Amino acid sequence: MTNIGERIKKARLAKGLSQVELAGAARVSQPTVANWESGSHAPRQQVIFRIAKILNSSSHWLMRGTDGEHGLTLTPKRYLETPIQHVPVTDWPAANQMGRPPLPGPIHDYIAISTTARKPFALIANDPLMADTFPVGSMIIFDAEPGDLTPGACYLFVVEDTIRLRYWQNGPQASQAQCVSEPCLALARAHLTIRQH
Repeated sequence: MTNIGERIKKARLAKGLSQVELAGAARVSQPTVANWESGSHAPRQQVIFRIAKILNSSSHWLMRGTDGEHGLTLTPKRYLETPIQHVPVTDWPAANQMGRPPLPGPIHDYIAISTTARKPFALIANDPLMADTFPVGSMIIFDAEPGDLTPGACYLFVVEDTIRLRYWQNGPQASQAQCVSEPCLALARAHLTIRQH
């Protein structure tokens, strides 16, 4: 399942809730839940965390479709066994600076996080076009081993000699300008976002 609405519906039904009950608990209207589940709209990130708590699910699973069904495979034991990595935070790259892994330098800092990303690095979000998903100023952790392209996931693409953070094919509430559907080079996959305070 690659659609966030399908995952919300599946988790809602597994919990035995109606759309009205989920809407009340999430402090939204029933038509809003219906729009999420039909795929015509996607919840904002703050609401996804609320929905995940209500549905006893993982927000990562709701957003990305990973971590197993309802996030149940991410047990405390598995989380504690995931190594802490010191992830470099670097400047947003220019296309001619990208290598593998994409670390153009200079490295400004490191952030210690527990992540399953194989080759992680971090950039500070700076694209107003993608601010609904990645607020400007938030930190994005990427995996420099993007694997196969997954519809709806975000990647660093080389688009017209510029590095762009875009959805592959489509994304929740994505406009055409936020998406890449033509075959092009994916340098890294967005793995998670960290808001800085």
